Amino acid sequence: MGPGRGFDSTYTDIVDQQRIVFTYDMWLDDQHMSTSLTTIVVEPESDGTRLTYTEQGVHFDGLDTVEGREEGNRRAARQPGLLPRHFRPRAASAER
Repeated sequence: MGPGRGFDSTYTDIVDQQRIVFTYDMWLDDQHMSTSLTTIVVEPESDGTRLTYTEQGVHFDGLDTVEGREEGNRRAARQPGLLPRHFRPRAASAER
């Protein structure tokens, strides 16, 4: 069997259709790999929605790298259903 992986997350701020802020820790077997603070912001644009993903992380003891985390986030972002249903932005209504 392969190594055990752990992911513990705490959502600290959720504003419907605007932002999600959360912290998370990653583990490999019994070793603490990293701690991160992540902010996801969505903003309407004329032709759709802009998603801004910001992550500040501390990587421990060479178990993870910034490059590895960036690649993992890119793969996750390409997966359907990345955002929870309550966070998907609605179309902007026309002004009257």
